[in-house]
Amino acid sequence: MIILAANFNGHQGAVTTLALSENDHSFFSGGADGLVVRWSLKMPNEGEVILKLQGYIACITYDAEEELLYASVNHKGVYIISSNRKILEFIDIPATSFGKMKLVLNSIILSTNIGEILILEKKGGKVQHRITTGLTSYPPFACNQTEVWFASVDAVNRLNLANGNKKNIQYKCNSPVESIVLGQSEAILFSSHSVFSVGYKKMKIISLPTFPQALGITNIVFNQVCFHLNQSAFLGLTETNLLIHFEVLKNGLNLLNQSENKHKDRINDILWIENYKFVVTAGSNSKIGVWQLHQNSSS
Repeated sequence: MIILAANFNGHQGAVTTLALSENDHSFFSGGADGLVVRWSLKMPNEGEVILKLQGYIACITYDAEEELLYASVNHKGVYIISSNRKILEFIDIPATSFGKMKLVLNSIILSTNIGEILILEKKGGKVQHRITTGLTSYPPFACNQTEVWFASVDAVNRLNLANGNKKNIQYKCNSPVESIVLGQSEAILFSSHSVFSVGYKKMKIISLPTFPQALGITNIVFNQVCFHLNQSAFLGLTETNLLIHFEVLKNGLNLLNQSENKHKDRINDILWIENYKFVVTAGSNSKIGVWQLHQNSSS
């Protein structure tokens, strides 16, 4: 069972994004109010305001090696913030709204509202790749140290970051891909009605069954998915705002846990924390939910 343990309050508007901090029991949040806040599970509701930016924070991510925080702000760009709360650099990207943001080696990877994926140099913000996917909204993507996987119209693509080579495989689906997760040997593609796997060595797309009808879990909102690499387990969200903990097997999805009640408002982001014992949710109601994951024996 996934049980709501606490709500953290501090933002004055929707909480839009979450990111792990320098240790496993603390995290950052960003919101529509422009606030970047650091929280600790050990001190509920004692959030430390790192900075207030002017604008809507779309995504934040933390670089533990360099101890830098990156924040993308809609219609402005990317702010790089030091551990002593100073803005070290600003990468100007005007007239653009952002989706997800990831850091890979010396690159910043962003999705935009016009269906582009931008790959920028961390220092200076020079554009390394500007990819047009043909989608009319934020394209889903995932990355590791060598590749970026992303969805375009009727295809999933992989871009080699070192040489720029790109491969793709066509797929047919009743609904667009919402999320991509890179596992140990395959990529998992999620849409609201379908799940696919694509092997790394041989790019063959395989359709997987979703949950049995008897469970009553339909219309999964897969644009918010967390992945536990060691256990190959996932966190997702249903259309009715139930948190679900599941695994992807060769014969389909297997439900491990679900929340005891529904989140009252839309969840904008999900984060696994404290050695995968807790789940943190960013709510559109300005609240940060902290949920405790009680493992079943099967997980």
